[in-house]
Amino acid sequence: MRYRLENIPIYESDNIHIDADYYNLVRLSLLRLHNPLRVRLSQLRTIDLLLDDETWIAVDRTQNDKPVIAFLDFATLNRDELTAPVLCTVNYYNAHATIMTDHIFEATYRLLNKKLLQLANEAEHEILPITKPA
Repeated sequence: MRYRLENIPIYESDNIHIDADYYNLVRLSLLRLHNPLRVRLSQLRTIDLLLDDETWIAVDRTQNDKPVIAFLDFATLNRDELTAPVLCTVNYYNAHATIMTDHIFEATYRLLNKKLLQLANEAEHEILPITKPA
């Protein structure tokens, strides 16, 4: 999905650490739900989050999916601890995007957690316990 960012001027760029809880939940969601994944963040009205293995892009669907924030270049090559935060590059595409970052993470976490719990509950009746033979 990185192609969506071509020719879009970057307002500001920075390196940040993403909390392991957020990063791990997104990775798990991409494995279990769908990859790529589009998440409608209803708490942020017009913002959707486009997720794939390499990029997370918050877009404004009322502006023809214009990027607002993009997280890319995740430093996971030598990641050997699941609880460690993940360094990445974040590009802001408008002046107000910096204040949205925490809201995007929180809304995404709640929504993906809910979807994964629903998936687990649906699959629960398909999983049978293994019992020892008598």
